[in-house]
Amino acid sequence: MRPTAILSILAACALVAPLAAQPVACPAGGFDITGAHPALAVSLCHAAEEAAAALEACNLPQRSPLTIEVVDEIAHPFGTCLAAYDCAYSRIRLVLREDYSDLVDPDDPYAAMPRDVLHGTLLTHEITHALVEQNTPGREVPLIDHEYIAAAMELDHLPPEWRGAILDYAGLDAPATGRINIWIYRIAPRRFAANAWLHFAAPGHGCDLIGELLAGTVTFEDEPR
Repeated sequence: MRPTAILSILAACALVAPLAAQPVACPAGGFDITGAHPALAVSLCHAAEEAAAALEACNLPQRSPLTIEVVDEIAHPFGTCLAAYDCAYSRIRLVLREDYSDLVDPDDPYAAMPRDVLHGTLLTHEITHALVEQNTPGREVPLIDHEYIAAAMELDHLPPEWRGAILDYAGLDAPATGRINIWIYRIAPRRFAANAWLHFAAPGHGCDLIGELLAGTVTFEDEPR
């Protein structure tokens, strides 16, 4: 399995527009889309605004605007990636193309997702990273907590059939706290995401746990392996 991740804070559609495409401001004012054909920009606005509304209900309100930039590839020191959040520029870069075969293994559920579902899940993950940053000013959130929150939110907002496909692909039906570690995230990102969502969905966790991670009263950093 190729470890293709949705990489983030360390740094569909047949029409992917040239970089000269004019920026599009989304209707609610929270996002600008660059590098996309107008029809694709409208679709991305809808997906981004839908994700932001869902995240607000889980202790992650959007506090400042974000730019979503459509690109053909993203270079990252950890390997290939489909999307990335750049906190220095309040920018999410999103790889949109017709052929993802060099980025995603053919048996990975991402390879079979309809393009609108894939775009939505990538955006949800990266918008989550952005909102974690916006809601923790002056505090460096541990990377493992960042990735747990983003993975849990990503799967929680997937259509149930595609969330089930990721759980089946990961071979998991119950969570383990010991699997919430950054090495699993880097080596087997779908397995990390599946475990994160199962943990999030367990009784006593959910959005209350997200709030505690944001406040720094709970962390997965240095959990026993």
